[in-house]
Amino acid sequence: MVFGATGLEAFERPTERAGILHPGLPILPEGVERHPIPAGGTRSVEVFRGDEITLVDRDGMQAAEVVFFGPDGSADLGALGLTDAGPATGTAQALSSPDGSGRRVLRALNAAGFELRHAPAARLFGEGSARGAHHTMFADRDGLLIACAVPAVMDPGGHDTGTDITLYIRRHNPRPVRTAESVSPPLADPLQDFQIDPGDARTYEVKKGQYIQVLDVKGRECTDF
Repeated sequence: MVFGATGLEAFERPTERAGILHPGLPILPEGVERHPIPAGGTRSVEVFRGDEITLVDRDGMQAAEVVFFGPDGSADLGALGLTDAGPATGTAQALSSPDGSGRRVLRALNAAGFELRHAPAARLFGEGSARGAHHTMFADRDGLLIACAVPAVMDPGGHDTGTDITLYIRRHNPRPVRTAESVSPPLADPLQDFQIDPGDARTYEVKKGQYIQVLDVKGRECTDF
C-alpha cells in the first residue's frame, strides 16, 4: 500500500461537485471504514479473517496500543502479525477515565469475556514517529480489535500534546451498503419527503402537532438539526 505525504491519501479523497472542491467532505473507497480514535481514547471494532487494518498517526509522535481478542476471549496478537510489547497499560489508563464512560466499556469487555488486564499489547508510533506514519496488518482470524491513542501527561513547556489516531479497515467481504430502499419506512404518510445531500442544508416549516422524522440513509452521517 502506498501512502502520500500525509499518510491519508490512500483512503481519503475530497469530493468534487460541479467543479467546487469541498475539502471537509472526504470519501472512502468501497469496502473501507474509517474509525477515528481521539487522543487518549480507544476504539473497539469487530474484524474478520482477511480484513486489512491500517493505523495512521495523523500528526506524528502519538503512541498507539493494539490489543486483539479471538472469539473465545483469548488474546492473540499473532493473528495480526504483531509482537507482544507487554501489558496494555495505556489502554487500561484510557478506559479508567474520570467521566466513567471508559469504565463502562471496560465492564462490558469483561462481561463479554475479554479480560484486558491479562491481555498483551503491541505498541506502534510514539517518539520519532512522523506525521502520517502508518502500520498495516491483516487479520488471520475473526476477533475484536481494540486500538488506543495512548494518553500522556503534557509537559507545560513542551509541545507533546496528545493527537488522534485513525483506524481504517478494508473489509475482505464488504458489508452491504444501505440504500433508501433498505431504510425503515416512515412512521406515517409523509406530507413532505426530501433528501439532503452531504454538506447541504434545507429549511422547512412545521405546524403545531406535526412531527419530523430524520433518517440516516447510508449510515455514519452526522446531522445538525
